[in-house]
Amino acid sequence: MATLVTIPIGDMERATGVNRASGWYKAASYVVLLTAGMHLLAHLVGPPAPVSEEQRVLDRLLRNLALNVGGVERTMYAIITGYSLFFAFAQAIQGAFVLMLLRYRPDDAVVLRCIGWIGVLSLLGNLVISIAYFPIPPIALSGLGLILFAVGLRRSMPAA
Repeated sequence: MATLVTIPIGDMERATGVNRASGWYKAASYVVLLTAGMHLLAHLVGPPAPVSEEQRVLDRLLRNLALNVGGVERTMYAIITGYSLFFAFAQAIQGAFVLMLLRYRPDDAVVLRCIGWIGVLSLLGNLVISIAYFPIPPIALSGLGLILFAVGLRRSMPAA
């Protein structure tokens, strides 16, 4: 049976800022949770009403025209809604998980570096996708979270 090993932050790493990384990670996690909350709020508010005839036709097609996706009939509106809710759920889990790790493993240098790498890589992916497909709010929040995780990661690295 494997045992969990904590690698404590030593004097050398403390001097290089491993213990300061957690504040940056907390801030990044709150940005990620804010992103999830805003996403869910947008679902509660709903999309704007179509204003032109073309928009009404597109809205009707998205909501009523079903496609066979993997043997299941789904409308494009349902598919888009599902992906959007999944994104919000994944963001909420990531933010909560990082905060939990910071609470229970705050002095583990390896955990702190892993948090940084996971945060940087996931939000880099979010930022690229946001720039390609989304409006300004998710771009700004993904970029801010990425910067916060990157600064925390840099502070968690030992001096060269």
